[in-house]
Amino acid sequence: MATLNFPVTATIGTIYSYGTQSWTWDGRAWRISTLSALPTLATGYTGSASTAPGYTGSTGYTGSIGATGATGIGYAGSIGDTGATGAGYAGSIGATGATGIGYAGSIGATGAGYTGSASTAPGYTGSIGYTGSIGATGVTGIGYTGSIGTTGNIVINTLSGNGVQTVFTLSSEPISKDYTLINIDGVSQLHSAYTVAGTSVTLSSPPASGAVIEVMTFTLGGAGDGGITALSPFLLMGA
Repeated sequence: MATLNFPVTATIGTIYSYGTQSWTWDGRAWRISTLSALPTLATGYTGSASTAPGYTGSTGYTGSIGATGATGIGYAGSIGDTGATGAGYAGSIGATGATGIGYAGSIGATGAGYTGSASTAPGYTGSIGYTGSIGATGVTGIGYTGSIGTTGNIVINTLSGNGVQTVFTLSSEPISKDYTLINIDGVSQLHSAYTVAGTSVTLSSPPASGAVIEVMTFTLGGAGDGGITALSPFLLMGA
């Protein structure tokens, strides 16, 4: 009996030949594709024609598919001897054997480390420092009341600015600048903002055109013991 040595590795469609016969790899097994020529025999008697259909053979059971495993190539079995050709009945086709598929190896488990828990608690709030004590209140001082002076008079001069003029003439001469009070459009002026010389008042800057200038002059009504030497700071705003 001849020994067949099929290739160990093959792709679908690969053809293997031995002698006058060939096999083709279909991905699972080697399938015979050609048969050697058979001798020609004498023609036998022709049987009578029959119109009755022949019996249809029953369909064989389909084998279950095994688990997928590593791909392997089995050895092909040896070819049997060729039987004598006869005119007898054709033998039934044998059942197709189940295709053996090896088991696939299992996949190893994936390890997972522990995840630390997240804290949502707020941090501690520091304590509030001590409030310092309030210092003692000082003694309230009482000033001396000055002597009452003689009765004085108030002379008011109402003037108007033109945006250029800074020197204005009063109707009476003040004793000094300390006895004057100037308002421009109702705003009291600081003593440092003007000078007084006789009946003239000189402003440090000219009032706006149309501005109302009010000059109050305080004069003494007569001689007295002590008299008024200067206007009180409560009267001289901005002194």
